Amino acid sequence: MAIEKMMTTDLCDHRVQVSLTGGIGTILFNDPDNFNALDEFSCKAFSEAATWLSLQSSVRVVLLRAKGKAFSVGGSIAAFSSAGSNADALLGAMTTHFHTAVSRLMRMDAPVIAVVNGICGGGGASLTCVADLTLAAESSKITFAYTLSAISPDGGATYALPRIVGMRKAYELLVLNPTLTAADAKELGIVTEVVEDDQLDDVAMKWANRLSNGPTKAYGAVKALLHDSLANSPEAQMQNEGISIARLAVAEDGQEGIDAFLKKRKPEFKGR
Repeated sequence: MAIEKMMTTDLCDHRVQVSLTGGIGTILFNDPDNFNALDEFSCKAFSEAATWLSLQSSVRVVLLRAKGKAFSVGGSIAAFSSAGSNADALLGAMTTHFHTAVSRLMRMDAPVIAVVNGICGGGGASLTCVADLTLAAESSKITFAYTLSAISPDGGATYALPRIVGMRKAYELLVLNPTLTAADAKELGIVTEVVEDDQLDDVAMKWANRLSNGPTKAYGAVKALLHDSLANSPEAQMQNEGISIARLAVAEDGQEGIDAFLKKRKPEFKGR
């Protein structure tokens, strides 16, 4: 695969950074002193970052990462408090930006990997569910925590979490707010793999390199079909499967995959 120079774009807030190199996109939460808590401006920057990556034809995989001792504790309670009686307007603006980012990530063909270090709560916990894969450091802790502040979940948690753990367990996690170890979260299916803390970066890059060389359009088709599956009848879902597999079989990567299989060689996918 051709390696392009690192690409970046200016965002409205330095607490979120975005880059793209070698097909690997990275969104980095960069406010370690505040445990990567999000306010209106950092949510907007997150939206800008996800939108920018979704428009780059060369993106093959996206990593959600964070600096410091927390992946993200979610929305800034201090910002909510400062807004006082205008907290509803603030939350409306924040969720609009945050949900735009989540939608972009969930709809892009490229697999999205949440790389979880340390504390992870609120909107950060939601991201572990809406990501396609979640890699967690052994010492990380996940709790949803929304109802502890008498607010309801956002960031796609009520969409993704029941699909992972079931309705009853999702209610438990969102109402009783247990603190999950990385191992607990893996057992529930929220986390894909748990690694030693000092191996988190290396394993994340191994996953990213593997997926960035894969059939990106096929990965995107899997994501789209799964998202639609619970809303469809079996017949409608199989019709969508038939349309998707036929379209991919004649695409560049589909032709390459078929030829490589027949010739017993390693395929070289282009993400097209």
